[in-house]
Amino acid sequence: MRGPESESGWRTWLKAWLKDERAAWQWLTVLPIGSSPYVRETAAFPRALRAFPLVGALIGALGALVLFLLHAMGASAHLAAFLATLAILLMTGALHEDGLADFADALGGRDRQRRLAIMQDSRIGAFGVLALIMAVALPALALADILEQHGIAAAMIALSTAHALSRLAAVWLLAALPPARETGQSRAAGRPDRDVLLQAMSVAFLFGVLPGFFTFGVWFTLKALAAGTLAMLTLAAQAKRLLGGQTGDVAGATECVFRAAWLIMLSF
Repeated sequence: MRGPESESGWRTWLKAWLKDERAAWQWLTVLPIGSSPYVRETAAFPRALRAFPLVGALIGALGALVLFLLHAMGASAHLAAFLATLAILLMTGALHEDGLADFADALGGRDRQRRLAIMQDSRIGAFGVLALIMAVALPALALADILEQHGIAAAMIALSTAHALSRLAAVWLLAALPPARETGQSRAAGRPDRDVLLQAMSVAFLFGVLPGFFTFGVWFTLKALAAGTLAMLTLAAQAKRLLGGQTGDVAGATECVFRAAWLIMLSF
């Protein structure tokens, strides 16, 4: 029999996870989850980063539901994929895509301080516009190809796993690089320690890698994972070289490039 101490331990663990998940929902989406002081407290992060892959998988699952409904109503693969992508953008407030656009614009800066200033500018430049187009079009086109080649079930799983693993990529970046500035979202979130990162990796494996193994096969999934990792590492190297570290925009950009690389590779 389990004693009261064991039950109390499980309840404490579950309560902490639910708090972290709620904080992650409020951080990553604009959905009306409800106001909670927990998400605004410093203590909410960086521990809540462990829930990012789970929330990402659920965001992708909601988008997959939209994809399924449109496919069932007879929409073409490309229309269904683009509208499912749009649904997710509305859920997240295009948070990550905005970060990618800011980081792309910063590439034209002369020095580190100028690049950081560009990333804080609300205006968008030519590089940012091109990055936004690519960030939306490439994953949507890849998703449409997956739908046509492998069917609706595989496309739904590809979308959910893409969002789970790409949120892990953002968490990894926050752990791997120091903040580039003294203020901002990444500074507020804090740097996850080894335990938080390992928990996030475990969740991403359960909701990202394993479903890929069962749906696309081990070798195909590993190739997609390698492509996403290469894209993530390349962007991280550029952020370290050009900015001296990471920002919230860089974390968002990392999420976008990993997700795009994952879906593109699965579409081959």
